[in-house]
Amino acid sequence: MHKRKPTHPGIILEEDYIKPLEIKNLQKLADALGVSRKTLHKI
Repeated sequence: MHKRKPTHPGIILEEDYIKPLEIKNLQKLADALGVSRKTLHKI
C-alpha cells in the first residue's frame, strides 16, 4: 500500500470553498468560517 502525504488544509480550503464560491476577499471567507483573517492566513 502506498502512503501519501496528508493534504494541506490550505489546499482543501482553496478547492472546496475559495474556487467554487469564487471568493476574492479572504476576509469574507474568514467571517464565514468564524475565524480571524490572521488565523485563516496561518492555515
